[in-house]
Amino acid sequence: MFDKLKLPWENLISILMDSCNIMRGSKSGLETLIRKHKAHHMLDIDDGDSCHHAHNAAKSFCEPFEKEVESLLTKLYNDFKWSPDKKQALKLICEALVIQGTTPENYVSHRWLSVYAVYDVCVDTDRLWDAYVEFYYSFLSDSDHSTYLSVLQDIYKIHNVDKPTQDAIKKVQKMMKEKIKKRMTKEGLQRVKYIVQKIFHTGPKTKVIIHVFVSVLPLLKKYVMLFQGEKPMVHLLNDKETELLQDFLACFINSEKLKDATARTLIELKVEEPTNHLPDATIFLAKYIHKKLPASLAKEIIVKLKAGYVKCAQCLQRKMPVNNSL
Repeated sequence: MFDKLKLPWENLISILMDSCNIMRGSKSGLETLIRKHKAHHMLDIDDGDSCHHAHNAAKSFCEPFEKEVESLLTKLYNDFKWSPDKKQALKLICEALVIQGTTPENYVSHRWLSVYAVYDVCVDTDRLWDAYVEFYYSFLSDSDHSTYLSVLQDIYKIHNVDKPTQDAIKKVQKMMKEKIKKRMTKEGLQRVKYIVQKIFHTGPKTKVIIHVFVSVLPLLKKYVMLFQGEKPMVHLLNDKETELLQDFLACFINSEKLKDATARTLIELKVEEPTNHLPDATIFLAKYIHKKLPASLAKEIIVKLKAGYVKCAQCLQRKMPVNNSL
C-alpha cells in the first residue's frame, strides 16, 4: 500500500496493532520487520491494543476461580439452546416472579468484557437466579425437594408471589418433570445434574462468585467502553490507563503504598508481596463474602479473590504502558 500510494516510509510515525506474535513478535513480528527494514525511526507509542489488554486482565482475574462460573454459564446456555419447551417454561416462571425474562446467552470466550462476554452474561444470570431456582427445582430428587422447599418459599416472599401464582409455578414444574425430563438425553440429564449441583448444593458459593465477577469486572469494562466509542479519546489514554491501574490496586493494596504514587511507582510495585496488601478482612468484597458464606468456605473464596487481584494487577502492570514517557 505504501508503494502503491507512493508514500515515503519516513512519514510512518508509529504502528498500533494487536499484540499477537505475528504482528508484534520481537524477532519476526510485522512491526519489528518494518522497523528493521523500512522505518528505523518508528516510535513505540503503545504496547498494542490497550482494550485487548483490559480483556486479558479480566480473564486473569477470573482464572483462580477455576471456571466454576464460566462452566455454569455454558451449561445453562446449552440446556436451553434447542428446547422451546424449556424456554417457554422459564418465560412463565419469570412472568410469575415479575423478572425480566430472557433465555441464557453464550459468553464470548476471547472477549471477557465485550457485549455478551462473561461480565454481561453474569449480570443476566444474577438477575435470573431466582427463576433458575424455581425452574431447576423440578429436576431435584424427591429427598432434595423437601430440603430446598424453604428456598422456594423465601423466593415467593421476596417477589410477593400470591397463592394462585405459586400454584401456576407448581404446574409448570410438574410439566417439566413429567414431560421434559422424560425426553432428555443422557447428555442432557448429566448437564442438568451439574446445573442443579451449582444452583442448589453449592448455590451460595456459586452466587457469591458471580457477584464477585459482577462487582470487580466493571472496573475494567469502564475503561474498555471509553476507548471503544466513536469519539477519539487518545488525549485521555495515558491518564485513564494510570487511573485504571491505581483504582484496581486500591482493591487490595495498602493505601499508604498508593498515596502520591507516580506511574513508575505503580508499575514497579510488587503486588504479589503480602506486606503490601490490605488485611484480608478489608480487601474489596471480603466483608460481603464473610457475610454470605460459612467461615471456612469464605476463607477459600477470599484466597482465590486475592490471587485474582494479584494476577490481574500483574497483567495491567506488564501491559498497560502507563510509564511510557512519549
